[in-house]
Amino acid sequence: MEEEMRNEDSNFLFVDGYNVIHSWPSLKKMAARSLETAREQLIKMLSLYQDYTGIRVKVIFDGDEPDKPSPQIVMGLEVIFSSRKQTADSVIERLVYASQEREKIQVATSDYQEKMMVFGLGAQVISAPDLEREISYTLKEARGFIRKN
Repeated sequence: MEEEMRNEDSNFLFVDGYNVIHSWPSLKKMAARSLETAREQLIKMLSLYQDYTGIRVKVIFDGDEPDKPSPQIVMGLEVIFSSRKQTADSVIERLVYASQEREKIQVATSDYQEKMMVFGLGAQVISAPDLEREISYTLKEARGFIRKN
């Protein structure tokens, strides 16, 4: 079913930030020491991915960060912290629902309920491990391109 839910022509990627952090072994280990460092690393990787692919990325995190305006642009991508009364999932669902181009949105999460909800709204879905593989492959490709040129 995972492959049925993916679309290679996606123009937007909405990332369930903490779900991805806790799904990727390297970021999970980093988060055990510093959640902020893990967030920064995820944002950095997503920014490079956005720059190379042209896919517009929004990363959404649970929880209100009082010292961080939301949304904000960090390294060229939109970073959103949900309010105290919302979850990242509900923000993602609202963003997908409000979009005029739902079929061009891909949501990265390994949360089964969230996958089914956004898929039901018309978005495509990629699991956190599949996103990790995609980004790793893309960044290796980008480094190879840079070395050649």
